[in-house]
Amino acid sequence: MIPICQNNFSGLLLCVVIGTLFVRDARADDELTRPFIRVKEAKRESVSEGMQFSVRYHVVTGEKSKVSWIDENKSWVTLKGTTEEDGSSNVASVVVPPHESSVVMCEILTSRHRYVLYLENAEDGDVKVTPDLRPNFSVTPDGDFVYQAGTDVTAEVEHWLLNEGSPTYDMFELRFYLQHSLLKLVLNRPPYNFLQEHGQVDVGNFTQYNFSLLTSMYQTNGLVEISVSVGQTQELVKRATVTKTVVLRPSTQAGAFPPGFLQIVGGVYKQIDYDGKVVYCSLGSRWPCYLGCNGVGNDVTAVTISRINDDGSAKQLAVETPLPGQLMTYVGAVLDESELKTVPVRCEVTNAAGDTSAITYQVTFVAPAPWE
Repeated sequence: MIPICQNNFSGLLLCVVIGTLFVRDARADDELTRPFIRVKEAKRESVSEGMQFSVRYHVVTGEKSKVSWIDENKSWVTLKGTTEEDGSSNVASVVVPPHESSVVMCEILTSRHRYVLYLENAEDGDVKVTPDLRPNFSVTPDGDFVYQAGTDVTAEVEHWLLNEGSPTYDMFELRFYLQHSLLKLVLNRPPYNFLQEHGQVDVGNFTQYNFSLLTSMYQTNGLVEISVSVGQTQELVKRATVTKTVVLRPSTQAGAFPPGFLQIVGGVYKQIDYDGKVVYCSLGSRWPCYLGCNGVGNDVTAVTISRINDDGSAKQLAVETPLPGQLMTYVGAVLDESELKTVPVRCEVTNAAGDTSAITYQVTFVAPAPWE
């Protein structure tokens, strides 16, 4: 049985989680993995401003990267740290308040890859480690998932770990961000049989997964995210997730989306009603009203989130510029209000031609619950 979660926004998120896996063997030759993002060192140390976390990492030559941080104790609000070049490596750092039994996440992003490291916060205790977690995998076909009319996409993922015995668990996951106008004519959401799992096989020192996407029945296009997540009990580093973004397209189309395609996908990070346009936040709660959305499309230059004022003018809360070749860009911001009211908030994506696509959400502030 494959659990599937789906959100019906103007863009489509289909999340498929396939099993929990235990890999017994480790690939010996590190060069065979060719990771696009490699974490070399993670460090936590007390400084006068709080607790400083640092991650030294390397990306493939020619790739651009950017880093964001999330403090679990700050309600998952995205933080901006600093990143400096140090020889062939980059060093990303952030300072957060010390807190026992919470996690600080470091997300390293390139145009088609993402590496998230989960680091343990603490009241005190400096520690520096070389992470044992190296969740590596290869995908066949190596490039885009391309299909001819009337055919399915068949793919294979081989996953291995480099350090035998260190992980406590690992998980393989697929997410789909699809342009579903053709599917919408049929169901308004993707069918549960769009993904067909063909099983898991242990082959030597790695685990192999095989699956098909039923594009013969449901012709669509977009992005497929393939993730491997591994965890362990090592000091400081508790978990790591590596994600590769793959383009899904018919052979008659050059990219993930048709020319000029723009869309806001995924909605916001708070409670949403059935039409996807109303958001509720608690006024005065210790949890901030954090909003976010994804801008998807070709040649995107900016994704913004703005508060619409009473006079119709817009106050920009945050803006994100995508990396070269990046097809989906996330932007997030905290909306801070002082009274019970409804505030329009607009997510907007803009491309190089100046075209835009936007969704406006009605953010309603309500009285906080007693436990907030």
